[in-house]
Amino acid sequence: MKRIPKIVLNMTCINKIKKLLNRHNKGIKKGFSLIEVMISVSLFGIFFSSILFSYSSLIKLEIKSKEKIYEKIKSANEISKKYYIYEDE
Repeated sequence: MKRIPKIVLNMTCINKIKKLLNRHNKGIKKGFSLIEVMISVSLFGIFFSSILFSYSSLIKLEIKSKEKIYEKIKSANEISKKYYIYEDE
């Protein structure tokens, strides 16, 4: 029995694997399918809408805190006006 060197054996195995992969890949088209595109667009939409929702929530919180501050300033001005009115008399 003749011994086959390891390098030759490895190369023949690699060639067989390449042939099998070529047969398998012949039916596969390159590029994106419609389902992949729809899934990626929907995931991007969910991600973008969550960012937009959080940003709008922050703006609403800021507006509410400004309104509270303005109310405190308004009440402080009312109190100070009453104090100065009584002082002038």
